[in-house]
Amino acid sequence: MLIRPDLNLNSGAYANYGGVLPKNSKTLANGATHYFMQADDWPNANAVTPTITGNANAADGWLYGMAGVHQQCDLSVRRIVSENGLPISGGFVAANSLADLSQPHNRFAHVRVPGNLLIGGSNPYPTSMPVLALGDPATILSAVTPDSTRLAPVNTPTTATIVTPNWLSGFIRPEFVLGNDLTHINDPNDDWGLQRIGEDLVTNNVLGFDVQIFDPGAALFSDNPAFSTGNLMQETVGPGDAGYRNAVQAWLNNPVGTDETKRGDGAFVDLAYPVLAGGAMRGWQPRRLDRRSSSDFTFVDAHNRMSGVVVSPFSGIRAVTADPRTAYQDALLRSGRMVTSGQSVVLFQPAFDTYTSAYEKDGFYQGVVSSTSKGSLWTTLIDGNNSVTVDRGANGLDDDLQFGVDDFNERETLAPFLNNAEAVRVTVRLENPSLRFVRQASVEYRGK
Repeated sequence: MLIRPDLNLNSGAYANYGGVLPKNSKTLANGATHYFMQADDWPNANAVTPTITGNANAADGWLYGMAGVHQQCDLSVRRIVSENGLPISGGFVAANSLADLSQPHNRFAHVRVPGNLLIGGSNPYPTSMPVLALGDPATILSAVTPDSTRLAPVNTPTTATIVTPNWLSGFIRPEFVLGNDLTHINDPNDDWGLQRIGEDLVTNNVLGFDVQIFDPGAALFSDNPAFSTGNLMQETVGPGDAGYRNAVQAWLNNPVGTDETKRGDGAFVDLAYPVLAGGAMRGWQPRRLDRRSSSDFTFVDAHNRMSGVVVSPFSGIRAVTADPRTAYQDALLRSGRMVTSGQSVVLFQPAFDTYTSAYEKDGFYQGVVSSTSKGSLWTTLIDGNNSVTVDRGANGLDDDLQFGVDDFNERETLAPFLNNAEAVRVTVRLENPSLRFVRQASVEYRGK
């Protein structure tokens, strides 16, 4: 997308917000007025923002409200945040600068979930920190009937505190796919809409696309302890391989001191790989259709060695416990990419991000708002919450009286993962339908 902040109108009523993109209107054949370069209001659309059609839920304007603007142009754009910390009324948007893009809430398809949908209550604030506008996961991951092919349990404190929740964890919302805007008006006389189908495609017939990061602490296992005695018929599995869950269980059952099947550490992994509902590990609670005679499979950690498997730099896990507030890494929670309500995981979108320090000096409190929950939320000036000290990590004071002025622990937010990325691997799988051939290739990039 084009970085063109010079296109903003930097005078008039909105000059204090860094300018706005000019809007235009057009009368459609049905007599309605359609406003170009205007997002749906957050969180509730109304008659002032007629980009909402009759079959759309106006209360979901926070989720897909920017999609219409992206359908109309190739500019990097953002909602304008007013003095109270919430998007300005009227759907005004602005073109991003590079400095704007250092803050996640200004990036493509990033949204802030209203508080009443995230943690309950009647108010849309405090909101979540910025996350991607994603849909629900595949049905196979969330079906809960007794005879289903369910891979992960429902998200309740007693059965699945350490597993991907079933909300905002699927593919990106279809409204953001060019030419596939399922919510906003597509006028055949406009220059956007169905005419843009395919403009955001890199190639056709892609069967798989995967980006993984190298985790030096990820455990590898072999299925043949006799390797050390000369038997070379050995298979080694890592966190991305089928059978990894069973290999972990076999290793946990081995008495300490015997010929164990753990064969070193280090592998390319998906972020938070032990708990992804569709991953090879899928947590360590009972799962249906595991490769056993019984329908459910419960891990047995008789020798208390599970932490040696699931605790690693990019696993997101810091301790083997049933409480997600203490099981997950503090940085992941403080980034706001994971939020709990009590012990229930209500938001979970792990991502590698170098992040920003802007939230430490913006005048808003981004942090924990409940003593019983975890995960940073974004409060606003209309919260009426005067019980917290805002921007402690950049106020020049030693607020916690522990490690000096503006120390690491005083920050409200952190990057989701604090370790450097030693290497990343991108894998693409393509199909040639005419020849019925499938080709897969991987490219690895190693940092200095």
